Amino acid sequence: MTFVERFAAEMVEAGTQRMPARVFAALPASEDGALSSAEPGERLQVSPAAVSGAVRYLAQVGMLVREREPGSRRERYRAGPRTEHPAGPGDPPHARPRARPYRGTVSRHADGSTVHVRDRTGPVIAESAR
Repeated sequence: MTFVERFAAEMVEAGTQRMPARVFAALPASEDGALSSAEPGERLQVSPAAVSGAVRYLAQVGMLVREREPGSRRERYRAGPRTEHPAGPGDPPHARPRARPYRGTVSRHADGSTVHVRDRTGPVIAESAR
């Protein structure tokens, strides 16, 4: 099982929908922690529509940030500032968790060699070394 598959499985177990979990898990596995708009579909072998829905959901809950490539109309996706899933009464129904929220952290070594994913209690639940 790959890093992306393990990380996505942990997120699904924690209550995140499957496709958003897969797209989010692919971000720290990329070279610079970001993916172009076409890369998630290519890496995960899913349709652009599936990626679009997952990106929209992840952006709404603050787990993903869309950025424009300089001088291009293409978007790049990067993990957002928020790794906790919103569950407040003011959040839209589609943004409320169905199960317990994922409250983990993703960290990268300064030299980019290792990515650690920790659950809310601190232990590493997935790791990717280059």
